[in-house]
This record gives sequence, structure tokens and C-alpha cells, in this order.
Amino acid sequence: MPVIENCLIRIKEAQPQVKAHNIEERRKNVIDAFMCHNEKISGKQIILIDDVCTSGATLESCAVALKSKGATSVWGLTLAREI
Repeated sequence: MPVIENCLIRIKEAQPQVKAHNIEERRKNVIDAFMCHNEKISGKQIILIDDVCTSGATLESCAVALKSKGATSVWGLTLAREI
């Protein structure tokens, strides 16, 4: 399985997600916060790896950026989930 490192870059500074009080704040905090600068993902299925998923807002924002460059699907894989 090929690995594409540093495909996503943060283009908008935001407060840390742990400081957001609810899911809506977390989503607003990361809207348009990431950009994909790699054309190699066009037509590919992507597995996005993150350490912790609390609300899914960061994964969702990253998926939007990846799909805007042609990714056919984006799957999120996290090491931990807040319960």
C-alpha cells in the first residue's frame, strides 16, 4: 500500500479542538482549515490516519480537502476514540 506523507497542509489557524465546547464548535473550527496539495490522489481511495477522534470534525474537514483533489473515497482510521 503506497503512503503519501504530508499530503494535507493546514491553511487556517484554529484553536485546539480540545478547547471547543461542543461538536458544532469543533466543526466550525476546522471548516476550510486544510488543503491537499498533491495531485497523485486523484482517482484513489484514501485511508486517513489520525491519533484521536472526538467528534470527527477534523477527519471530515480533511476528507473534504482530499475529495476536492479527486479522491474517490476517504476512510478515517484512528488509534483512539473519546467515549
